[in-house]
Amino acid sequence: MKECQNSKRGEGEIAGIIFIALLIWGGSYLYKCLTAPKNITETDKIYTKQRFNKEPYTSSETIQACSESGSCYSVVATIDHSFDKDGTEHKYVERFDFDNGGYLTFSGATLPGSGTDQEGRDWSFSE
Repeated sequence: MKECQNSKRGEGEIAGIIFIALLIWGGSYLYKCLTAPKNITETDKIYTKQRFNKEPYTSSETIQACSESGSCYSVVATIDHSFDKDGTEHKYVERFDFDNGGYLTFSGATLPGSGTDQEGRDWSFSE
């Protein structure tokens, strides 16, 4: 009879350990769900590690670009991302491509903001 009582007690301890492990796993899963960004873009999905670690990276994103003449375009731009020591992210337009195969280069024009292309023309940018 003693052997049966000891085995039942061991089963209860194992069940308790499993229950505590499930509570810990469930709590960590719930924490991840509650703290995850709500509006995740394709760029966020691709560069999550770099953004989390505040590491510089380069991406391709569709932006709005308006020339000094007032013509506006939706273009795919090469964007450099950098971070301040406090974690603030800064974006810079390096280049964008037109549908017809043409492109313009910039030297670190801010996004959103403005900059000058390689021909000296002024542009404004928004996301």
